[in-house]
Amino acid sequence: LILLLFLASFGMLVVISASPSIAINKDLDGFHFVERHIYYLIISICCLLVFSTLSVKGILRLSALGFFIALILMFLVLILSKEINGSVRWIKISSFSIQPSEFIKPFFIVMTGYFFANKREKYFHISGNSLASISLILLMFLLILQPDAGMMMIVFMVWCCQYFISGIKIKKIVIISLLASVISVLVYYSKPHVKSRIDSFLSADQPGIQVKKALLAYESGGIIGRGPGEGTVKINMPDAHTDFIFPVIAEEYGLIACLSLIILFVLIVMRGFFKLKRIKNLFVLIASAGLIIQFGLQAFINIAVSLKLAPTTGVTLPF
Repeated sequence: LILLLFLASFGMLVVISASPSIAINKDLDGFHFVERHIYYLIISICCLLVFSTLSVKGILRLSALGFFIALILMFLVLILSKEINGSVRWIKISSFSIQPSEFIKPFFIVMTGYFFANKREKYFHISGNSLASISLILLMFLLILQPDAGMMMIVFMVWCCQYFISGIKIKKIVIISLLASVISVLVYYSKPHVKSRIDSFLSADQPGIQVKKALLAYESGGIIGRGPGEGTVKINMPDAHTDFIFPVIAEEYGLIACLSLIILFVLIVMRGFFKLKRIKNLFVLIASAGLIIQFGLQAFINIAVSLKLAPTTGVTLPF
């Protein structure tokens, strides 16, 4: 909890530094994104405290309800929303815009954890393993239609890890790997937006504008950085306050701060796995492991994208 609160506090500090120039470019108040970030952080901490008081059964019921509602919202996104940067991911509810695929991730992980833990039981004559697979296929189908390749990758990898923890035969690993390869090729050739990002990543001479600016930020920051608020690359870099906030940290706080932040993410993940050693309930073990893996994967992919070690995705840096 202390590590997470420290990470959230540092995240707020960086948002205060990175977002004013973005807000001004969008004709908004300089502290628009800062105020919104603090507002959502307070809500998140309240949710954390409420969820921590729930029983295992209460969290399972909440996850089932949340998964169902988020699925409906993902269907509505495809019908009601407009395309933004080549994808359809956001839906407007009253004065808020939300991305249902972000909300569905933890609910999906808890539900599949329950199905894998009870894989031999029958629900409406369908085994737990089959329900976990059906849930994955349904969610992947909706993500392909958006498309959201980064989210697809995270969801699939977490699902595979949960399946592995629950016990899986080598033959099934081969089949899943082949299916994943076929789906990846189909998505690459059927979605121009995804194809262009992968082609840009593979091209040594023509990286995307965001990655090019990110690499400049790393070079500019050096070992100790230019100082809080002194970064210049963020002014013209798209999504500097969200998807590409790690390069802002690199430019203003330097290599030492970046390595410290990576160590902090690793500590949170390792501490989470250490806590899992004491858990005897298989459902709690698989679900919790999935949530920890999702957290670590999201951080790794976001940082890898800004270093041109992975194709550009819409994956944000946790906290």
